[in-house]
Amino acid sequence: MKKIIALGIALIVLSACSSKSLYETGQNYQKNECMKNAATAEQHQACLNEKRQSYRDYQREREEIIEKQ
Repeated sequence: MKKIIALGIALIVLSACSSKSLYETGQNYQKNECMKNAATAEQHQACLNEKRQSYRDYQREREEIIEKQ
């Protein structure tokens, strides 16, 4: 029984880590695409300066949406 509980906890922790990694990978992809498509130095700088939503804020908004459904 303890092994099952430990396995369940491990799976939850691992899924949270992979979700965060996927989110951050997506954010980095968007930033790289922005910079790749920038035609001017100003556009390139705007890509670098763009404020990205943190994973914690993203998760909070996601949970609020799910609760409303």
